[in-house]
Amino acid sequence: MASLREELNGLLIKILPADPNKAIIGTDLIQQIVKNKPDLASYPETSMRQTLSSMVNDPTSCIARIVGKQGYYLRNEILITKDETNKNNKEELGRNTQKEEKFRSIFMQYEYLNNNMYTKHIEHTKAIKTIAGLNIWKFPDVVMVDWKDVKESNDEGNILDSDMLEIRKSLGDQPFQMISNELKIEANHNNFREYLFQCVSNSMWAHKAQLVFACAINDLKLETELSRLGTSYDVTIISYGISNNELDKLPNAKEILLMKPEEFEEKIQKFINITPICKTNGKNRIDWEQVKDLKYQNNEFNELFNWISKCLKDGKTYLYNDYQTLKKITKCK
Repeated sequence: MASLREELNGLLIKILPADPNKAIIGTDLIQQIVKNKPDLASYPETSMRQTLSSMVNDPTSCIARIVGKQGYYLRNEILITKDETNKNNKEELGRNTQKEEKFRSIFMQYEYLNNNMYTKHIEHTKAIKTIAGLNIWKFPDVVMVDWKDVKESNDEGNILDSDMLEIRKSLGDQPFQMISNELKIEANHNNFREYLFQCVSNSMWAHKAQLVFACAINDLKLETELSRLGTSYDVTIISYGISNNELDKLPNAKEILLMKPEEFEEKIQKFINITPICKTNGKNRIDWEQVKDLKYQNNEFNELFNWISKCLKDGKTYLYNDYQTLKKITKCK
C-alpha cells in the first residue's frame, strides 16, 4: 500500500505551480490536496504538514519551498516527471474504459450490494518477477469473502456474532467462505475450455471456484458443454447477461466502483440478468499450503488475509477499501 509520502508525491506533481512566483501557501496546498484526493482527509493535518516539510528537505522529491518565505512550488528538476504523470493518467483512463475493467467493477458492486459478498481485486502485476510462464493461471481476478451466517447488522454496521464464531472455532469450522473468481467478457467455442481450466488452475486453493461471463450465453451446445465441464471440475459458472454494446456505453470502471447503491441500481443494475450455467458446492477447507505459496508470490494475498484477520479481531466485516483507510489512520497515530 502506498505511504502518505508516495500518495502526496504523485498528487503534488499535478497541482504544484512550476513558477515560484505563483507558489501556494501551506494551508491552501493542504486544501487542494484533500479536494483532489478526498481519502487523504483521513490523515491528521499535522502528519500532512510534517510529511510536506520532510519532502521539502529532500532534493529528490517534487516539492520545493521559497527560501525565507511561505509557499510551495514544483522543483524544476521534476518537470519532466509531470509529463510522465500525465501519460500515466491517460493510460489509467484508457484502462478504465476497457470492457474487462468495467465488468470487474460491475461484478464487485453487484455482489456486495445484492449478495453481501466482500470483494478484493487481485492485481496480477504485483506478483514477484519469476521465470516466464511459472505463474501463469495462478492468480484469480477477484476473491470474494462470504461471512456465512455469523453476520448481524446493527447501527454500527455489520457485526460478527461472537457466539457463533466461538462455536465454529470449537468445531474446527471456518466462519467464512472464500470464492475465487475468474471474470471473462464472453464465451465461444474457441475459448471456453481455456477459460474454464484457467479458473480451475487459479482457484484450487479456495473453498469455491467461479467462472463469470459478462455476456449472455445463447448457444445451447456451448452452454451444455460448459455445464458438463463445470460439474466435472467443481466450477460454478454464471453469466451477467450484459451485451457488448451495453458494456461499451456504460460509465468507466472507476465511476462504477464509486457509485452509491441507488445510483448503481438506476444506471447499471437494469442491464444485469444473472443466469446460472452450472452450480457447485465447492470444498469445506482452504488449501493452506497453496495459500502460503500465493502469499509468497504476490503481496495481494498477504493483504487479503490481513484484511480477514482485522475483521475477525475487531468483530466487524469491513469492506476492503475501509480496511485500507483504517490502516492509514493507525499508521498516523
